Amino acid sequence: MAALDLLQSKGSGMSCFLNVKGGVDKDKIASGIKIIMTNPRVEGILINILGGFLRCNLIAEGIIAAASEVGLNVPLVVRFEGTNKDEAKEILEHSKLPIIIADDMETAVDILIKAVEEND
Repeated sequence: MAALDLLQSKGSGMSCFLNVKGGVDKDKIASGIKIIMTNPRVEGILINILGGFLRCNLIAEGIIAAASEVGLNVPLVVRFEGTNKDEAKEILEHSKLPIIIADDMETAVDILIKAVEEND
């Protein structure tokens, strides 16, 4: 919810919100992300993970699975904090996909807003 507030405070908005809880697997994560990636009205994607029960590396694997299957035609910015965040960053970096990794939420929001503007 803080990401939504931050986006709105910077004059941007969000039309879709996906909350992932513990106990899911890579395929369920990928399925949720694919729904967002295949929506033609989506202009950019921000994935802001606070991994506690859900490991960040599992999210990274789901992101790669989804992007590999449906493609990535909008800016995608990811911010990880929590369990296995460094491993998750390495997974995304080695994927060679055009995914932008940010170190904190405010930077992630700023990068996404700029990338969406440049992508128009």
